[in-house]
Amino acid sequence: MDLAILIGTWDGSAKMAEEILAITQEADRLGYSHVWIPELYGADAVSMMAWLLAQTRRVRIATSCRFPPGRRR
Repeated sequence: MDLAILIGTWDGSAKMAEEILAITQEADRLGYSHVWIPELYGADAVSMMAWLLAQTRRVRIATSCRFPPGRRR
């Protein structure tokens, strides 16, 4: 069985970024298969995904929605 976790939308603060990193690293340590990152309300999923991938070993980082660059919200 694969386990996954959905992370909340990053609010841009350093504190929340550290919390997201800690949760993601714990999911990686516990053997979760995926961590899902939302892209909502102007939050950039790709930057967060790249940052988390650089600091984990096995877990897959994914997003379910990707807005095209330049799209006005």
